[in-house]
Amino acid sequence: MTGTNAAECATADRITEISQVAHELATTGDDTSRRWSFSRIAVTVVSALFAALLLWRTFAGVDIHAVAALLSRMGPALLLPAGAYLITMSVDSFGWRRLLAQTGWRGPLSRLVALRVSIEAIQLSLPWGSVISESLTPPLLRRRLGVRLPEGVAVSAARKCLFGLTQAVFLVLGAALGSRLIAVVGRSTGVSVSAGLLSVAAVLLAVAVSAAVLLANGNLATAVRRRLRALRIPRLRAFLAPRHAGFGRFDDSTRRLFHLATLARTAPLVLCIWFSEAFETWLSLVLLGVPISFPEAVAVEAGASVLRILGVAVPAGLGVQEVGYVAFIVAIGVADPIAYGAAFSVIKRAKEALWTLVGYGLLLHKAV
Repeated sequence: MTGTNAAECATADRITEISQVAHELATTGDDTSRRWSFSRIAVTVVSALFAALLLWRTFAGVDIHAVAALLSRMGPALLLPAGAYLITMSVDSFGWRRLLAQTGWRGPLSRLVALRVSIEAIQLSLPWGSVISESLTPPLLRRRLGVRLPEGVAVSAARKCLFGLTQAVFLVLGAALGSRLIAVVGRSTGVSVSAGLLSVAAVLLAVAVSAAVLLANGNLATAVRRRLRALRIPRLRAFLAPRHAGFGRFDDSTRRLFHLATLARTAPLVLCIWFSEAFETWLSLVLLGVPISFPEAVAVEAGASVLRILGVAVPAGLGVQEVGYVAFIVAIGVADPIAYGAAFSVIKRAKEALWTLVGYGLLLHKAV
């Protein structure tokens, strides 16, 4: 999901997108396409191979019959994590609606939930899914909800910054609430998990705050447009001329969205998304019979959220997240932790596959 994605909240990404317009107009399309395609494909292939290796090393000796027994013992309760996922999407949509209200949009929550599930389907199913889904979000907001593109980009930027801020808080809370479990994982893996969580939290906080301050001034797009026009490239100037009003609308939107009161009202909802994901993890593990408390589940999901950043090139962080989840299950001390880890992975991935199908179904339905 969600997840994911918090490290990309830097406004520099938005500036880079605009700057690339100038680069692409000043160079041949074939040259730009070859360069970007090769680098992206190379990283994706290497990441996929690494993820496959991680999966093999993690579950090479798993007892399939033990995994099947754990899953069959759950019975109809297997459906509960899939239902809990809808809670996460709904909470996220509440935050979206609060931000969109600053652009003048008013509409039913159900439309936002449907759009959120569709975007999550893209994020979960594609390599670089978080990057692709973020770039598609403003056009989808325009197509499905009638939100103009500049306002949609501004809302996406505000949402990413809030994700960065709240993920930083969530990581700190995870390190504190699950300190005992994290210490056990650290001793068994030789990795300072707590220090890692706090370091990532510090980076996210610095990037998110810097981006928020930059955007709160409400003149970023206008300043970028002025600099691009100064390049004196005729094609670039022709491209920018009819979009003057759009740059202004973006600045007006960020001025409202990044007002302290707006951020303060929306941040608790965004923070709840992280705890909702922790609840999904806790529920799945408890249903399997793993003796884990909710505070410990917060620590588990905090670690998984960092691994999702590292596994951005692989769909849904496949393989990368499994290593983290199994490490925590081993630290809890259950018998046959690999079987429990594999069963948990099946539940999690089946839930994601189900909602991915629903998300694409909603996309196709709306496209007709």
